[in-house]
Amino acid sequence: MLEQFTRDMPKQIATILTQLNPAWIFERIEAPSLIPRDMLSAEYSDEDIWIQPVRERETPWR
Repeated sequence: MLEQFTRDMPKQIATILTQLNPAWIFERIEAPSLIPRDMLSAEYSDEDIWIQPVRERETPWR
C-alpha cells in the first residue's frame, strides 16, 4: 500500500495542479538556454550548460 501511495500521489498532485492551472505543465526540451550567461549561477561551468557565444553585432538591443 505504501508503494502504491508513493507511486500514485505525485501523479494525482500533478493532475490536480494542471487542472487548476495549465501553467503547471512542464515540458522537457533540448534547446539552448535563453537566459543570459551573466544571470546564471557562477557554480555552472560552460561544460554544465549549452552556451552559444554571441558577437556584439548580433545583439541589436545594446
